[in-house]
Amino acid sequence: MSEQDAQDILTLVSLIHRKLDRTTKLAAISP
Repeated sequence: MSEQDAQDILTLVSLIHRKLDRTTKLAAISP
């Protein structure tokens, strides 16, 4: 696995994490 692959995976993970975070907050606000 190259360093570029690792960077891409980290970027993907952080993007997904941010989306999940936003979804969780929205779900918490609206019952």
